[in-house]
Amino acid sequence: FPVKYGPKGAQENDIEIGALPREGREFDGRSYVMERAITGDFALIKAYKADTRGNLIFRKTARNFNPDCARAGKICIAEVEE
Repeated sequence: FPVKYGPKGAQENDIEIGALPREGREFDGRSYVMERAITGDFALIKAYKADTRGNLIFRKTARNFNPDCARAGKICIAEVEE
């Protein structure tokens, strides 16, 4: 949560800890607040096959999120079946 509310609620003068202003944009008529992406130090993933150059092949439901998780970490550690 970007702010901590005081005992009287979220009135203008009662905010105890304020957040830094964030960039806001409008897409297709809806307003959004832009946030930085979360980057982890390590990504632990499971793949079906791999070659000596580090290319991975995913199977079944592992194709849903493992490629994105592999890109999100600074270092990717893969468990490979073959």
